[in-house]
Formats: sequence, structure tokens, C-alpha cells
Amino acid sequence: MSAYSELGPQLPPRMAVYQLASELERMARLARECSTAGRGVDLGRAMKTLDRMREVLSVGAGDA
Repeated sequence: MSAYSELGPQLPPRMAVYQLASELERMARLARECSTAGRGVDLGRAMKTLDRMREVLSVGAGDA
């Protein structure tokens, strides 16, 4: 048993969390823009972006 195991779960580095949040924010903005009424509407792209966000979050949460 190491000394670290007694401290409980280790949190990811602050910068890793910040980068993950920034990437998700960028992707959310794109999905929102693609689903807004008007010339730029592209629901397929919006849904693909949301799916990608799920992937990034599921992987990033473990890595971050």
C-alpha cells in the first residue's frame, strides 16, 4: 500500500480539466449554431457534434 492510496482518489491536473471544458464548450457552441433556425441550420452536424461530445467526455473524464 502506498502513501498516495491512503489519500483517497486523485484529482486530475487543473489544466487537463480546463482543456476538456474548453473543448466541450467549443463543440457545444458549434452544435447550437448548427441547430439555430436560418441559413446555417444543419441538424445532422449538430447531432454528430453532440455524439462526439459524449465520446470526448467519457474518455476525457477518465483521462483528465
